[in-house]
Amino acid sequence: YSVSLSNTGQYQSAVIYGGNIFTSSDYGVTWTQRNPSGSVQNWDSISISSSGQYQVAVINGGNIWTSSDFGVTWTERNTGSTRTYEAVAMSSTGQYQTVVASNSNIWTSSDYGITWTARLNDTTRSWFSISISYTGQYQTATTSQTLGNIWSSSDYGVTWSTRGSTGAYRHVSVSSTGQYQTVATFNSTLFTSSDYGINWIARDSTRNWQSVSLSSTGQYQSAVVFASPNRYIYTSSDFGASWNPRPQLDRKSTRLNS
Repeated sequence: YSVSLSNTGQYQSAVIYGGNIFTSSDYGVTWTQRNPSGSVQNWDSISISSSGQYQVAVINGGNIWTSSDFGVTWTERNTGSTRTYEAVAMSSTGQYQTVVASNSNIWTSSDYGITWTARLNDTTRSWFSISISYTGQYQTATTSQTLGNIWSSSDYGVTWSTRGSTGAYRHVSVSSTGQYQTVATFNSTLFTSSDYGINWIARDSTRNWQSVSLSSTGQYQSAVVFASPNRYIYTSSDFGASWNPRPQLDRKSTRLNS
């Protein structure tokens, strides 16, 4: 399950795991079901451009699908071999798009999702999350296995460098400029960066951090902890330097989308 909104909120798109794509062009009031593959699929993630015109969605165990008409029609991309796609992100204009797949590679596009190039294809990794800056220049991805890593790129996803120590990294979120970045780690601390993902600092305490999201400037941040019976939202107003617990969550799982 995943949902993404345009900058104004007029255009909204959601995907359902074991279902279809749903789109709205009236600020979420009414929704239209889209079924580009002809059958229900395990849609895992979706991202749309600031205007809403360009959209990309991925199927876990399938392919990449893109739209250039606000989600009305969809085209299958990167065909030939199905993959366990996990997450997708795009730049504000939609020109730069990046997808990660578990037990596979990072895939990038610089032409609005038409063609795709495999990155870090020396070996497969358990990619989990991806987040990119407003322009698409700065990108950060995580791998989720016990000895996973944080990977960052400063050239629109062409080359990547491993950062920090190993860990069970989960969700990542970056500010609009890419300067401020935060990663949630399972059974560890939060990690923050204020230099575009080069250096990382451990924050707060060891918890089962599940997800994190940043404001445009990076000053305000929220993260979710899942560890029954303590399910909390933690918030920061100082770029992730300090964190405060908020009311306990009632649901069994929560995911924040950046």
